[in-house]
Amino acid sequence: MADGYGHLGDSADTLTLSTPAQKQCRVIVVGNEKGGAGKSTVSIHLAIALMRMGSKVGVIDLDVRQRTLTRYLENRMRWMQSTGAKLPMPEIIRVDASTERDLDLAEREETDRFYTSLERLKMACEIIIVDAPGGDTYLSRIAHLSADTLTTPLNDSSVC
Repeated sequence: MADGYGHLGDSADTLTLSTPAQKQCRVIVVGNEKGGAGKSTVSIHLAIALMRMGSKVGVIDLDVRQRTLTRYLENRMRWMQSTGAKLPMPEIIRVDASTERDLDLAEREETDRFYTSLERLKMACEIIIVDAPGGDTYLSRIAHLSADTLTTPLNDSSVC
């Protein structure tokens, strides 16, 4: 999208906002510089488990290359629509990387996009899960700075 945000659903206004909550919203960032470590898988399972336990969950997908979390939730939504099944769904915002060529402008734009998304979800959710991309990106760094809890999935690497 031109504004750098992506939303699931029929319109750009799919995020249902309530009045600001009095309680603190917890931000869980799932990150690891290595690609394929299981960040999106952990994010998906964590979001679903927390929703099934009754928490209002929001997710932010920062992985601009893979979009595994977004694609999973889109497929879940399509499956629910085709079967009539009722499953919990988190509020989701996809934040795109800036296309600005000037580094200062790009970082300012990404900072604004991320914190705007975070604040929107804080108004509607008790827990926010941020799926960070593999690699060192500016979006990933600002997400890590915002974490109340940082989860780092690990997997074995074969060593000879």
